[in-house]
Amino acid sequence: MKQIVTALLLLFCANTLLAKVELFDLKCKYLSNPERIDMQHSHFFWKMKSDEKGQGQTAYQLLVATSQENLDKNIGDVFDSKKVKRASSIQIMYQGQALEPASSYFWKVRGWDVRKAISEWRKPVYFSTDLFSKEDWKSAQWIAWCNQEEWATEW
Repeated sequence: MKQIVTALLLLFCANTLLAKVELFDLKCKYLSNPERIDMQHSHFFWKMKSDEKGQGQTAYQLLVATSQENLDKNIGDVFDSKKVKRASSIQIMYQGQALEPASSYFWKVRGWDVRKAISEWRKPVYFSTDLFSKEDWKSAQWIAWCNQEEWATEW
């Protein structure tokens, strides 16, 4: 009887240790890998799944970087939230450096579960920014079949 109880206890512990928490469906501004977001402070979202009943997120860490290489080294050169004790994974507001217009950024997240186990870093995703103000357009050139002076005289 003692052996059966020990075996069941070991099986329970092994199942608990092997139960993985996975973050998935990462989104920025409600989109997967959005192009040209027009906000300097966007929101992030993700979902969590686990085979273990009663599992949930208790904290997260979010990294935003200017390159995939930085994220591969776990360097959030634009933003590193550090560990944030928060169960929510929706409407996570970007609070890093001001985003540059017409730029690409890469981000990833990991989470802590109810047992304080840390998930794997989620595969990085990206977003790019649009032009934010009139000043961002100052060096823009319109594509046309004639130059600006010709347009001025014809119109």
